[in-house]
Amino acid sequence: MSQFRATVSIVGIVVLSIFYHICATSPPPFEESDPVTCGSPGEEISCTIRAPHSCELGKAPRVSVELTNRTNHDILLVDRLDGSEELMRYPYCYFEIFDADGRSTILPANRCSFLNALERGDFVRLPPGGQFDPFRRFTHPTYFGSHLSAKSFPIPGVYRIRFHYSTADRNVGSWLGDWPLGAGARINEMADLLRRVPNVNFTTEISVRVVPRLN
Repeated sequence: MSQFRATVSIVGIVVLSIFYHICATSPPPFEESDPVTCGSPGEEISCTIRAPHSCELGKAPRVSVELTNRTNHDILLVDRLDGSEELMRYPYCYFEIFDADGRSTILPANRCSFLNALERGDFVRLPPGGQFDPFRRFTHPTYFGSHLSAKSFPIPGVYRIRFHYSTADRNVGSWLGDWPLGAGARINEMADLLRRVPNVNFTTEISVRVVPRLN
């Protein structure tokens, strides 16, 4: 009997040790993971993406993006626009989401072909060191069909969230959206503003674990 008790005690100590190790080394649920930044020292802009370590099934993870001006002068950047996520106009500003098998989990979305016109207020001035969230005006997760909805994370598991931001096309026509006839002067104004937007093309990636719903 004493040998049995000793064996049970040893097993209990081992189990408690393993549990303590897991608790000590695993990040707390829903705590933000370390941010991921891309952009070499010589580039004008850096891009940082943040997300929680884990997210409860049935909810969308709160992902944030931050672009930083690394030059010594003011620059302009442009918000995510109507059609930016669907690659219908510049700037391209969108997410890709992949499951553990590398399959895209974003469902196709239906939308009209009309695009809101580019406006002066879509340009944001950034001083040296200034930071910019291209989604700053779109706080609701379904606004303009954002890809970061709970439907893109359908089952528990690890998902890779890849963010893209590109201003590579310098033709103002690729940015304008749908403008009324006779708007030539305003279009020229948009072209002048676009010349102050750096030519950048970023891809940044972070991972999130979706866990079963807590009771």
